[in-house]
Amino acid sequence: MNTTLFALLVPLTLALTPPTRVFGGKTFGFEAKSSTRQLVTPLRGMRPMRARSSGSPPEGEKIRRKLIFALPALVVGGGLRARGDGELRGELERYASPDGEFVFSYPREFKRAPKLLKTHQNELFLRSTQLKKYNVGITIDPVTIKTLKDFGTVHQVAENIIKLEREKEGVMNAELKEVSRGILDGNESYFIDYTADSTRGNIRYFSKLVVDSKQRLYVLTIQAKQDDFSKVKAEMEAVIESFHTQSPTV
Repeated sequence: MNTTLFALLVPLTLALTPPTRVFGGKTFGFEAKSSTRQLVTPLRGMRPMRARSSGSPPEGEKIRRKLIFALPALVVGGGLRARGDGELRGELERYASPDGEFVFSYPREFKRAPKLLKTHQNELFLRSTQLKKYNVGITIDPVTIKTLKDFGTVHQVAENIIKLEREKEGVMNAELKEVSRGILDGNESYFIDYTADSTRGNIRYFSKLVVDSKQRLYVLTIQAKQDDFSKVKAEMEAVIESFHTQSPTV
């Protein structure tokens, strides 16, 4: 499964020391890809950081790794009806994190997928039971920045994603489809739509990024095979639009 998303947001300092937490007492996530390259073009105003003599990766590389593995989610009750005839394949299920950090909806047929190794402070992952490589997930990490523009513009972020995808082993092409920026719960958010065609398949990605007022970076991503995209496009859009970084008090 190709779960590499954001090998781009280099040299900024993530607060990586807080203890890791797992939603619901369990860890869920995705499989990390081992072929990811370690070099990307720094964003505006950022300088590559030197590796430490101890052999541990530099802070910039730690940041990049955190953002490379972005794809996760979970399950809980309350159904959202499909909007209109034929727009969605079925109902969407709503999930609200126990601590109120975020809410989003996902296709009801999705099931939890376990992960052996955690790569983020919080991470959750769901996988389709009907379509291969159709997945959705969310990762959450503390950061020292206050807004996404400190990483770069949405176009800079997207260009770095595409550049890194093209450099990865087995990738034949990567293509940017659409980018946009907006406001999510009072904070700047980025939306990035792209494809990565590799020996493992041609995958379509929808991703939304936001840094909240508590300086936590959220990356919500849903992916599907390009061959299946036309039949799941409405679902993917609905999942992205359903995401909020705080649970409504209703």
